Amino acid sequence: LAGGTHHAGFDEGEGFCAFNDFAICCLKLLQDKKVKKILIIDLDVHQGNGNASLLNDNNSVTIFCIHSRKNYPFRKVQTPHSISLEDNTKDKEYLDCLNKGLESLKDKNFDIILYQAGVDVLKEDSLGNLSLTLDGVMERDRTVFNFSKSKNIPLALVLGGGYSKPISSTVKAHLNTYIVAKEVFNF
Repeated sequence: LAGGTHHAGFDEGEGFCAFNDFAICCLKLLQDKKVKKILIIDLDVHQGNGNASLLNDNNSVTIFCIHSRKNYPFRKVQTPHSISLEDNTKDKEYLDCLNKGLESLKDKNFDIILYQAGVDVLKEDSLGNLSLTLDGVMERDRTVFNFSKSKNIPLALVLGGGYSKPISSTVKAHLNTYIVAKEVFNF
């Protein structure tokens, strides 16, 4: 459930990430012919540079990433569906970007969605620089889950980053992700 180690590259770890779990998952699913098309939705505050460097040239994987422009990694690896946000971006602007990004993908077919649901987008986060509220993060998750549900695409979730001070904000945001998942998917 933790996962989301999206900074690690082919031959080195980076940014608290020893290996890249999404890249390994994608390549294994494709190699075993379990899927043909994968969508990574990476909403951690930090751009998934490892995902991009490892998977950008793979036509079977689409990476949609919203991240902070001025935060780590300081050298980004751009993807065709990458949105960089300015410091202190709040709920409304963030959610507008998320909706526009998902809208651009609505006509594409995917067999699975891998969702990096980092909560380091919170205003209280010590390693983030965006300004989402707990309600904003819940709406973010709801939007992603509804996208998955409306297209009938299975979704695998990892929690990714979260470094709030106090840590209780991170814990609450991660719990809220599962509250919203239960609400949307009725389990």
